[in-house]
Amino acid sequence: VWTVAGDNPDSLVLLSGALILSLDRVIWVLAILGLAKRFLDRPSRKLAYFNDAVYPWYILHQTIVIAAGFELSKYALGPIFEPLAVIGITFAGCALGFEVIRRVPVLRPLFGLTLEGSHSRAWQVAGYGLAAVLVVPLGLEILL
Repeated sequence: VWTVAGDNPDSLVLLSGALILSLDRVIWVLAILGLAKRFLDRPSRKLAYFNDAVYPWYILHQTIVIAAGFELSKYALGPIFEPLAVIGITFAGCALGFEVIRRVPVLRPLFGLTLEGSHSRAWQVAGYGLAAVLVVPLGLEILL
């Protein structure tokens, strides 16, 4: 009502409408945060699993989206099926990739996960050293 006020919109009507709309958005965000606090603010296996999955999924999705989009663009699947296929491939690729990363101890530090088990300090240093040896040349290649 207040955005289509006719030829002579009253500035007070437009201002009050904008304030109501902004207040509505803030209240919805606060409601979502309140629900999250109520139902997610306790330790659980699922929450720990998803916390570990965040960074590897972030790293993997960038590559998978680009690769899937590039490969699917060759087939001209259309504006509906192609994005849905990219989303599906990305989701499946990230889920599978995280499960592999989670189970292979050498990959865990490369994707920001802590090493599981009681490894000696020497093995930890060796693992992080190997990760640095693998990542530093790539970083230098990108920078130079």
